[in-house]
Amino acid sequence: MSIRHRIYGEAVIRDQKPLHVGALENLLDDMSVSEYYELLNKRTFFWVRKERLVTLLNARAYRGKTYDILVVDTKGLVEKHHDEITLSPINSGAAFGRGARRGSSTFRRIDEYPYQDLVEKKREEAVVELAVDYAVKDISTFTVRVEEWAGGTSSRVIWER
Repeated sequence: MSIRHRIYGEAVIRDQKPLHVGALENLLDDMSVSEYYELLNKRTFFWVRKERLVTLLNARAYRGKTYDILVVDTKGLVEKHHDEITLSPINSGAAFGRGARRGSSTFRRIDEYPYQDLVEKKREEAVVELAVDYAVKDISTFTVRVEEWAGGTSSRVIWER
């Protein structure tokens, strides 16, 4: 969907590519596909590691396009929205034939997250996603920089605090 502003110009808002329903059905533990979609759609997602962002932007479905990436002050975001944040040890929006199991326990509140157990198993990948319930209406408060990315790399800084 394109939106236009008389001063700032045009922006395109897009959803991610759809999950493969057949693969997703085989990975769900305790909910239906529609319930899992509802679980995802109730959140705003953030990558916690730059490497994950680079991998996504280099994926076939996304490469060849430019993206405006918000770089946020994670500490400030977590301090302000602590009780609205869930963490996930997987890329919850990717479902492949032999992917990770998922369901109602995929997202856990910070205080309930099994971080130590996952550090021992997955090392730096103990947290893959940070999600905030519904929306981050005050995202501008936490945005420290906006970068234009193309081909999996930052090509220029559009705005910096």
